[in-house]
Amino acid sequence: TIIEDHPTIGISILSAVELPEEVVRFVQDHHERLDGSGYPRGLREDEVSIQARIAAVADMYDAVTSERPYRSPMTPGEAVDLLRSESGRFLDPRVVVAIAAVVDEWEERRKLEPALRGFKLPDLDLPKVTV
Repeated sequence: TIIEDHPTIGISILSAVELPEEVVRFVQDHHERLDGSGYPRGLREDEVSIQARIAAVADMYDAVTSERPYRSPMTPGEAVDLLRSESGRFLDPRVVVAIAAVVDEWEERRKLEPALRGFKLPDLDLPKVTV
């Protein structure tokens, strides 16, 4: 299917650009699962790079919190609960703990938002970064 082929398609598109091997691997492997049930290569546990493990958790979080024509988005809390339920079997538990902490922090800050309306951070003279 096109869904299962998209990592391989992504690699063929990226082959026109000279990229570090780590980037190519995480694009290719971001749908691999720790139990070997992922695609396109059916990798297991340590065969899946940490970059691909991070991308897998971020991709799942984004997929379930985004609106789709066939379903409403999950709340951040529901999404984190889903990630936790997939932790260990499909997703790296360390990555799930890290993203859950970020989401929890973001939710706490979001609750404070009304109190912060009108508050403007001072302009910071930061160095420009070129990529």
